[in-house]
Amino acid sequence: MQAGEGGVQRRAGALVVKGKYLAAIRDYAATLTFDDEMLIKINPEFEALQSAMLGLQGKYLSRDSANSVVFRECYAFANEHRDRSGPLTHPSNGALLDGLVARLKACVESFPREYVVRIESFPSYGAATFDLAPDMMLVMGQRKRDAQNAIVNALLKMKGVGSDEFDTYLELRASGYADNSPDSAVASACISRAKQSAFILSAFGVVKSTYMPSDPARTTLTTELTGTTDAIALPGSLSRYFGSLIPNDDKLVTYDSSIGISLLGGRPRPAATDDEKREALKTALHPASRYFGSKDHADFSSISAAIDWYQDSTLAENQTFAYVAACIGMEALLGSDSHLDEMSKRLADRYAFLMGKGRVEREALSAEYTKILKLRGRLVHAKAARLEGDDRDLLRSAQRMLMNAIWHELHEMYRPKQP
Repeated sequence: MQAGEGGVQRRAGALVVKGKYLAAIRDYAATLTFDDEMLIKINPEFEALQSAMLGLQGKYLSRDSANSVVFRECYAFANEHRDRSGPLTHPSNGALLDGLVARLKACVESFPREYVVRIESFPSYGAATFDLAPDMMLVMGQRKRDAQNAIVNALLKMKGVGSDEFDTYLELRASGYADNSPDSAVASACISRAKQSAFILSAFGVVKSTYMPSDPARTTLTTELTGTTDAIALPGSLSRYFGSLIPNDDKLVTYDSSIGISLLGGRPRPAATDDEKREALKTALHPASRYFGSKDHADFSSISAAIDWYQDSTLAENQTFAYVAACIGMEALLGSDSHLDEMSKRLADRYAFLMGKGRVEREALSAEYTKILKLRGRLVHAKAARLEGDDRDLLRSAQRMLMNAIWHELHEMYRPKQP
């Protein structure tokens, strides 16, 4: 056991709250009262507790999430003791004061928590699991129909979640803090990786969006510490996007040795049975595994950010937001920490030399990107809600340019290093 500042200790890697940090929890709990407005108060003691939580767990908790943690724990505690009233400092409530302090202490010590996010995907070809990264997999399988799961599914349906077992879902794991908001840290990070996965698989033709009406994808968050599962309400366009993805049958091929031998063991033909489709899908998913396997590459963070902004651009329901997102994606890919007064020309030059094959083409690309950046500036300052006339063509140009630049950088990232 190691002692830390203010009496904080870590036992076998786990945080143990003591000293001034434990005092901050008790000081706040001592200000609370059971009444019709529940337990929550915003006061100097609350601010001190918030600062203590950030001092201990600032790596995982933001100011807003620290607030959320305290509010949730206090509301849950109050609901468990609805028959009680009066200040927690009253002699009759002494045990309750100790109970709330212990509850908040255990909560603060519990971070980072482990979470599982599941995003529903296309129909199943039978039970199978495909690893895309150490913390991400595509899971296929039929829904279980036994009595125990029927009860669980009914409870989840009452909570607006639906079944926690989908025919096919993308499963992502992460640690830190999350609630059922898509903006909470862990949920947001998982959704970002899911968008990157969908981009890569779409770019390589493994999946495609169906033009037929489809149900929005259901998304859940499971907290492994408590075993609770809650729904995450994705933005409508993103939920519809995930729900529309289906495998591209042209990529699901098998090699049939009965119709001619090749170096791959036979002549290619479309996969027909579920067994053949599962095996073909395993091979087809390689681009996603390769992409996430490059996460330690120096360019991965800028490429992943650009992909995220590209997805936000194509899924945005507001044209101005779509345009600005595409521009930011280009800046994420090409930009640096240079002064913004010189950024536009530098970005245009970098894009031209990245994509152009000669002087004439580079000058044309630089001029096209400069035009796009000028419109970006006008939109940001005017706060226009819609694009008009030729500006809509520039939106498509910006998205196309971003897609081409990402594609170029992906292949550069995969290029073997020269000795």
